[in-house]
Amino acid sequence: MELDFTICASVAVFAAMVAVLGWLADRRRMRRADPDAVGWVPWRGLSFWATMVGVLAAAGAVKFWMVG
Repeated sequence: MELDFTICASVAVFAAMVAVLGWLADRRRMRRADPDAVGWVPWRGLSFWATMVGVLAAAGAVKFWMVG
């Protein structure tokens, strides 16, 4: 499979959506009323790694866009 602009841009958009979802869920977790109601999803880590993937995919998309 060959990488191109559309694949990199699609991955970047999806990763950005996951990062925003993770950020909102982590914010909700930090403001919960019951401090003992701990979830099992590591929202902060998920948001961080999705942001990293999104930034790298966006950089790849820009590279493919500039090359043509």
